[in-house]
Amino acid sequence: MNELTKTFRYACMQCSTLREIKFKDQVRCLECGNRVLRKLRSSVPVQLEAK
Repeated sequence: MNELTKTFRYACMQCSTLREIKFKDQVRCLECGNRVLRKLRSSVPVQLEAK
């Protein structure tokens, strides 16, 4: 998948609206205009090996 077409899911910290943002999109809520967004966790479990 190309980096420019990959989307990430974010939730607004002020109004809790969900938004999908692409690589070059503005990080801003479309509902309230807030710039503080929280990235949602992936549903796929990830296991890392620590050394």
